[in-house]
Amino acid sequence: MGKTHIVMIIPPKLLADELGSLMLKLNSQYHTSKALMYYKPHVTLKSLGKISDEKFKGTSGEICCITENIEPFSLTMEGLRFYGSNENFPGIYIPVQKSPELVELHTKLATGLKPYSDNKDRSYKEFENWNPHLTLVGDDISSESLEKAKRELHNVNYSYSFPVDKITLVRHTEERVLPCFYWEMHFGLGKISYTKICDFGFSVG
Repeated sequence: MGKTHIVMIIPPKLLADELGSLMLKLNSQYHTSKALMYYKPHVTLKSLGKISDEKFKGTSGEICCITENIEPFSLTMEGLRFYGSNENFPGIYIPVQKSPELVELHTKLATGLKPYSDNKDRSYKEFENWNPHLTLVGDDISSESLEKAKRELHNVNYSYSFPVDKITLVRHTEERVLPCFYWEMHFGLGKISYTKICDFGFSVG
């Protein structure tokens, strides 16, 4: 059986730490933990689903080709909403502005990686239906806690911007628990520049 792979943007460390602290606070406040289990804060560009090691080789090569011709750009997140890509996924999310540069990157990844993807995963929308966001609280939030969050956070407007000069390909372990493997691809290099095993999760104990 293949392993789950996701291509994402991870904010710079200082901002990732700030957002991570916010995630810990909100998940404690609304009695959830799913968003804390696997990754640091991130914006999903493309979910590949469960793919084999053979497909992974093609995936990493294609991503290198794509990122070789991508210029760094700025990503802006602003606002707050309580559903993800569709109404079936309640939670707490910061919407990401669909700048031309971000849309171009997503489109190239969604198109170029289609031959290597497991198309069984329908939870992530693509192309014109893609709604980029950063998850603060996942879809394990109860309906009661979601309504409470709507009341308490209705005037909250989060706003962040940061430069993007690389993307990250993440592989879950077979048990879909930490640690994860990850590979960083910096724009303009056309190669994988960094590889290691990383604990992306947060301590919830």
